[in-house]
Amino acid sequence: MFGKSDVGKVPLPLAALCFVLACAHASLASLNRNIHASPPVLSPPPGDLSRKALAFGDDQFLYRRLAIDLQNAGDGAGAVTPISNYNYDYVMGWLRALSELDPKANHHFMLAGRYFSFTKNNIDLRRVIDFMVEKASADPRRHWFWLTRCIELADHHLGDTEYALRIARLAAGYDFPDMPSWIWMFPALLFEKLGRFEEGYDAIEKVRAEKLSRLTHEEINWLNEVSQRLKTKSR
Repeated sequence: MFGKSDVGKVPLPLAALCFVLACAHASLASLNRNIHASPPVLSPPPGDLSRKALAFGDDQFLYRRLAIDLQNAGDGAGAVTPISNYNYDYVMGWLRALSELDPKANHHFMLAGRYFSFTKNNIDLRRVIDFMVEKASADPRRHWFWLTRCIELADHHLGDTEYALRIARLAAGYDFPDMPSWIWMFPALLFEKLGRFEEGYDAIEKVRAEKLSRLTHEEINWLNEVSQRLKTKSR
């Protein structure tokens, strides 16, 4: 070791070499700091046998555990992962696993329709919508509301009004006590958007024939307005 009195005795070329080596080491360390194998955002979903083992006979417990794992998968260590970085094969597998654990629950619909539907990839978005339509139509009395979200996603986010119309006609075919009247009228508005005015007029008149006694005064006024508009456009 050099003492204070020895500092001046270090040859200048050696001191310069040590300085250059120190700078090079610092540069290399800085360049390599963030080079590491990044773990996947989401792992493959557990299979049937794995779920049975993990549940310990309590599917409700496992549903809640897996739902939390899924919604927090890309959120950790102070970083939030963009939806576009998720593997949607895994996402759809996790959503299906949740729906199988508890078909009556709404949380997997919430994750699908209010979180994973914000992907910018239209192929992935269509998969999310297809999943929600499939599961909602399997138990429409309990899950009809999510079909309305699918209509919105298909029309405004996916830009596929024909697809939205198919979902709207499916939803309009249901009649449960808590369903608002606009669900039955929705197909007419989508027919109008597509320029299929006669079909829209027929759809709104079908609502008049079947549901008129159940509509409020304001709803009847709106129905009349839409009907007249479609009738005029169809001429």
